[in-house]
Amino acid sequence: MNWRVVLAVIGLSIEGVSVWSQTPQRVFSNDSPPPVAERPESTRQPMTPEPAAPVLLRGSGGARFLLTGGRIVLDPPRHRKGSQVVKQPNLYESITIDSHAGMPSVHYVYRSQSRSLILTAMAPGSLRIESRLENEKDFVYLEQVPGCDVRMHHQSNNQTNECTGATLMHLCASNGVIVKKHFEALFSRMLRIDSFDEFSQTVLKRCREEANQIDRNEFATAALIDQLGSRKHAERHQATRELIALGLPAISDIERAIRTTRETETRSRLTMIKERITRQKVDTVGTLVARLTHDQGFMQIAMSDGGR
Repeated sequence: MNWRVVLAVIGLSIEGVSVWSQTPQRVFSNDSPPPVAERPESTRQPMTPEPAAPVLLRGSGGARFLLTGGRIVLDPPRHRKGSQVVKQPNLYESITIDSHAGMPSVHYVYRSQSRSLILTAMAPGSLRIESRLENEKDFVYLEQVPGCDVRMHHQSNNQTNECTGATLMHLCASNGVIVKKHFEALFSRMLRIDSFDEFSQTVLKRCREEANQIDRNEFATAALIDQLGSRKHAERHQATRELIALGLPAISDIERAIRTTRETETRSRLTMIKERITRQKVDTVGTLVARLTHDQGFMQIAMSDGGR
């Protein structure tokens, strides 16, 4: 019997969800098929040992991750320094958690016969992941750097493509199939949720539903951003207060201005306004929808359904 097929059907495939489960379990139900009679000893074939499920990258382990601003980041106050290595048949796994001046970093490695994964995360928001499916010759490199777009490079069958976006939701909208294939189990485990793919698809669905009900007020936001460069203190102060009052709907325009503004003082004010609006809030479907529906670039991708 092809045990990998059976395990995949009940949700415990080593390369599926249980790759990231804390404790492997066997699931039985009233609908389970009856056990198949064993072969006689003379005809039974030896089974190749499967690698054990990873145990080091856990939501309750030495480091915690948050989804904030549409990105996965380390939660600085919640980490514990140390390192650990697990070696099993056909599996190698290691994790190292360090910190400098109270800012944590995580380096995680997972290798089995069919896939390899290397993750490096550093506070306040850097994340780099390499994922390779050996049997399919499929490789993805994801890079998240503060102040820059998230970048995902995909290579398969001598073909390459790259997509970028302000948040991970942008990548899910433009190339959701690849994100799910390489990072669904990993992101779900890091964020301690049932399914990152279901979460992101719910965000996309809500954004599409509200697309025709939104007053973007782009000209007002742009005018306030320009007003931050005024020579008059009162005008700069008023623009700052009004941008903060706009909240999440103004974030995409503020982030765009931070990347393009040449004036150091204006960029500093924009960065302060962004921090006041976000303040390390853990993203929910509602906050992401409020943020992304005012991002024209994201909505164009979401409405085209590029990733699905």
